[in-house]
Amino acid sequence: MQHIHPRQPRRTKKIQPRTTSTRSRLSSADITPARLQVGQLTVYSLGPWRASQNSLRYTRLGQAIHDYKYGRLLHLESNLLLELLAENLYQLIVRNWSRSYFSVCVSVPSNRDSGRDLANDVAAMLSSRLEGLTHCPSLVFKTRNVGPVKSLPPSQRSQYVHGVFAANTSQITPDDKLLVIDDILDSGATLGEVNSVLRESFSANNRPRKPVYVSLAHVGRPSR
Repeated sequence: MQHIHPRQPRRTKKIQPRTTSTRSRLSSADITPARLQVGQLTVYSLGPWRASQNSLRYTRLGQAIHDYKYGRLLHLESNLLLELLAENLYQLIVRNWSRSYFSVCVSVPSNRDSGRDLANDVAAMLSSRLEGLTHCPSLVFKTRNVGPVKSLPPSQRSQYVHGVFAANTSQITPDDKLLVIDDILDSGATLGEVNSVLRESFSANNRPRKPVYVSLAHVGRPSR
């Protein structure tokens, strides 16, 4: 007698969600503006301070920004995060300066050529909200590609990013008040290099006012 075996159901790989929704559910405690002194720079941060020797650990806000950059958030979650950060940066500016204080806004170029650039997206959205604020995405640009600096010891990071950035000084004047936005602050080496480039790109008699630096979040404890 011939036995007919029932057809086995085809196994399908279970599709995992791109991210867990808890990463995008940020509370008011996750957005705690702080004023940090990193080396010679004063940096304003939207994220809370967390003293940690492990710079590879993220706060909840830092994790959400990381997921945004690497495309691990759903489209709606990405938009909500972008709007949340732009709104909180807007409130930070209004409280500490004024709606019309800054005239030029630029983001620090990402080290990655792929993925989304959150700092640039926030700068673009902020410029549409603040009267007289011009978004200049090509003001600071990379001269060569480098990998992420977070895996390097803090003592090696300044040398690693030396010469990576340049500035197109024709886009601003000495009267401009410049707002520089970075996504995640770690050791401060990248912002330090950007600050040096902006200062060296102008002559002593044609140097704009000292830029204001803002980081959307920070991780660990920046090296002093």
